[in-house]
Amino acid sequence: MGSTIGARDLEIARSLCQNAVRGSAMSVPDQGEIRAGELQRGIESLASDARNLLALLGTYAEALEERYDEEAFRAEFRAFVEAAVGRVDNALERLHRLTLLGSARPESIDLPALLKALLRRRSDEFAGHALIVLRELDHELPPVWGDRNLLGEAFDSLLSCVAAVAPRYGDVYVSAREEIEGRGSWGVTALLRFRLDKKWGEQTEPAGLALASALFRAQGASLEIEVEEELYLSIVIVLPLAIES
Repeated sequence: MGSTIGARDLEIARSLCQNAVRGSAMSVPDQGEIRAGELQRGIESLASDARNLLALLGTYAEALEERYDEEAFRAEFRAFVEAAVGRVDNALERLHRLTLLGSARPESIDLPALLKALLRRRSDEFAGHALIVLRELDHELPPVWGDRNLLGEAFDSLLSCVAAVAPRYGDVYVSAREEIEGRGSWGVTALLRFRLDKKWGEQTEPAGLALASALFRAQGASLEIEVEEELYLSIVIVLPLAIES
């Protein structure tokens, strides 16, 4: 199972997660409203993640000449470069998709169907990480309100994060259900729960959380994160119901 998870590991994970989603609060938007400021923050989060990775790459590069003879350091450097290149490429690809979306078009959305399609799209990637996906999608839920492409990008960003930070042979729980008691009287709740790899979060927050949080807030939804014992992470998203015209 690996090394023991201590209080400091939990503290680091909680701090980084809260930093990624700071300011996330649910408020019901006017039907048809998409908050441009939140979309801009989402785009800025992609650029910030890329800059942070490049800065870390520079730090590694400075140490490489002095520590090149250390086999362990070379392996660590190689693994970091491979991961960093993948994350930067993912950020650029997602940024490109966001620029192609054009004007947002809020509409009624079948959330369970959307999640099912996104999970199917990433099924090979999850299988490659030996992740078991458990899902509980209530197909009797009322529709939620939002832009289909933006909601898709937000949830896909979270699923990408799961693939990046969950340990091999872990499990991922995904659900869509009625509002959780105590979190409000309107809306539909989506929940993602998975365990973090202990190596995650030592240097930077996981890519995807800040972007997803901004995209959800832009549409009047909220995203909350709870880091539990053994580094289990629960991401709770509450989305507004579609308003009957």
